[in-house]
Amino acid sequence: MNNFGEKVSFIWSVADLLRGPYKPAQYGKVILPLTVLRRLDCVLEPTKAEVLRKYEAMKGGEVKNLEPILNHAAGQAFHNTSRLDFARLKDDPANIAPNLAHYIASFSSRAREIIEYFGFEAEIEKLDKANRLYLAVAKFCEIDLHPDVVPNVEMGYIFEELVRKFSEAANETAGDHFTPREVIRLMVNLLFEPDAEVLTKPGIVRTVYDPACGTGGMLSVSEDYLRELNPQARLEAYGQEYNPESYAICGSDLMIKGQSLENIKFGDSFTADGLPAARFDYMLANPPFGGSERKEIQQNFPIRTGETAYLFLEHFIKMLKAGGRAGIVIKNTFLSNTDNASVSLRKLLLESCNLHTVLDCPSGTFQGAGVKTVVLFFEKGSPTKKVWYYKLDPGRNLGKTNPLNDDDLAVFVELQKTQTDTDRSWSVDVADIDQATFDLSVKNPNNGDEVAHRSPVEILDEIEKLDAESFEVLAKIRALL
Repeated sequence: MNNFGEKVSFIWSVADLLRGPYKPAQYGKVILPLTVLRRLDCVLEPTKAEVLRKYEAMKGGEVKNLEPILNHAAGQAFHNTSRLDFARLKDDPANIAPNLAHYIASFSSRAREIIEYFGFEAEIEKLDKANRLYLAVAKFCEIDLHPDVVPNVEMGYIFEELVRKFSEAANETAGDHFTPREVIRLMVNLLFEPDAEVLTKPGIVRTVYDPACGTGGMLSVSEDYLRELNPQARLEAYGQEYNPESYAICGSDLMIKGQSLENIKFGDSFTADGLPAARFDYMLANPPFGGSERKEIQQNFPIRTGETAYLFLEHFIKMLKAGGRAGIVIKNTFLSNTDNASVSLRKLLLESCNLHTVLDCPSGTFQGAGVKTVVLFFEKGSPTKKVWYYKLDPGRNLGKTNPLNDDDLAVFVELQKTQTDTDRSWSVDVADIDQATFDLSVKNPNNGDEVAHRSPVEILDEIEKLDAESFEVLAKIRALL
């Protein structure tokens, strides 16, 4: 297996073993944790003997906390004290279930905690009863997932593609999970490029945060960017994720890279913010679209709205350091919606941050999103004076088999450096926009483009929001009578 596609296809082929006991929507409950376990197994294999030797020599001795010592012996932020590995599990088919449970329990505490988020213990019993557990483990023995064979960047792609496939199998959207790496690299480049000179200084430390981090793609690309720019620099990656499986994938990836797992929090960023006092140099996210948050959650925000992505934008503005920069993917209707929350949020963004760039993305950029999107780039601390727009047009319909690529984005990257006006890019002075609505619609004055028409569903959604606001006002008036 020499390329990404072959590796994904091989791992996905494990699904053939699961048909019957598992429905397609359930394949991920088995394949994702086994992929992570095999990855960890391959990472630890070169130092396995030394870890076992050190463990046998020191267990039961005066030193009670052996984890730091064994981590050092493993050369990783984690270790495993079982004599078993995937190869030895395969050698004992009669005891595959208890052996696999023992192997998982023998990981160091933080690694074990990450693995527990998969809830794989119940699947071990189910697979064993269906005579599928040994077959699945034996299949994974055939693929080497050591970072020397499958680099971290490629492994991230593999996880994201697997998650996308499982979402499709379950007839769910992948929009909550999947952001094209080309777009992530673009976002990271625009955030980091202005600091290129500072980031090359020895010992520089910066922080990056994704409050809807999924499997950790944006954090990984940020790390790779800074590592290429300055191997001596340190980027501390922070994130939060509410989906247990995505959290486990993100945590295992960052653990292998040596990042502190204390920085990756599990839970809803709105109801259980794991980093309430922290402030960050960089933030980026592709938050869920179209969510409807409860009233008690909305009360935690100055501008109350049920739209999940809008609350994430408020969260961004709050969590950025002064001078910090951010990139966020959001529905393009945010720029023009006339409900009170949208107007107030645009006003807040323009007055507290420099919204310097709006990238208007074509349909199909984000698979499964179902709506047109824009990427907003801004810097906290000074009000916006001018907004530069770019209307991305790759000249073809985008989709799963025809995704966006780096060449499609090259012109935007080059023009954005000087914010040059062309037939596809233009600038708007904030003083010239409507000060009552703060409408930021994508209207290209260079070729007579009209504002993009919204879909009937989006129009109905806005009507519902306006009706809900009217109902609240009427209820308050009624209470006064």
